[in-house]
Amino acid sequence: MAEAADDWREHSQFRKRGSPQEVSGYCQRRFETSRRLRRLHKSELAFARLLMDLIGPGRSILDVPCGPGRFYEVFSGAAEVTMVDYDPEALKVVQAAHGQDRRLRILQGDIACLPFSDGSFDLVFSMRLLHHIGDEALRRQVVAELARVSRRYVALSLYSKHTFRYMKRRLFGMRPSGNSVALGRFIAEARRMGLRLLRKYPAVSLIEQQRMLLFEKV
Repeated sequence: MAEAADDWREHSQFRKRGSPQEVSGYCQRRFETSRRLRRLHKSELAFARLLMDLIGPGRSILDVPCGPGRFYEVFSGAAEVTMVDYDPEALKVVQAAHGQDRRLRILQGDIACLPFSDGSFDLVFSMRLLHHIGDEALRRQVVAELARVSRRYVALSLYSKHTFRYMKRRLFGMRPSGNSVALGRFIAEARRMGLRLLRKYPAVSLIEQQRMLLFEKV
């Protein structure tokens, strides 16, 4: 599992891209490269806003991995926001853009071993990470860690096998994008970790692999 963990930690797209301004510019351009990415970006922001409406003001949020702070504007209405990433280059972008916000904590850390006590945050948010993890044991460790530091809600994204994009690639002998999971199996695993599924976003998705899930601790 150690080798799988090392592979995951090296997936960052922000390494060796120069200054914080260059990294930030790359992030902005990345979601403008295709209609599909623009649609995904819009959907992810809508999901984050839905979460903010759910928890309301006066709450604490952990965004991990935060990347260069793509969800800062959505979460900035919370009483306390903690942004964690393994990549120092991404964190430099967050610091340069939002470091003046006294409600914001910026920390380097490993999502598989977070430096927080149990139940530290009202919402734990993890976007665009799990499909980079091919090792099942490591994936379960990460989800268990997200559940541990959450006081109530865990929201995350993953790639589902039950989609046209996944099936098409398998049918034509191509490697599917990312590491996909069987959605029902993942939800069952989360249930054993004390997480109850509240919502799938979008509710139905037959084409796009990415699904966003909201869980509540039980």
